[in-house]
Amino acid sequence: MTTTVPLTKPIEAHGETLSELTLREPTGKDIRLCGMPFRIGAEDGSIIIDTSAMAKMIGGLAGLPPSAIDKMPPSDWSAAMAAVLGFFGMAPAAS
Repeated sequence: MTTTVPLTKPIEAHGETLSELTLREPTGKDIRLCGMPFRIGAEDGSIIIDTSAMAKMIGGLAGLPPSAIDKMPPSDWSAAMAAVLGFFGMAPAAS
């Protein structure tokens, strides 16, 4: 299973300009290597993002180096984060 995230601002990676990210479904190994990209708040059940683990997970699932993820604007980073949460059956709260 994969999901595609269109980018509002293309990024450079591997000598290519990317206008979308294709994320593959994470595996247990991805969780072990990247860490769990979120946790559930004990008091209210809110989703708390571990941004470091999430950045590693986005990069790993898209096959991109950290430098490419670092170039993403907040709106694209958030869209990729939402796609990753979707793999875990989670969805970010609507604002």
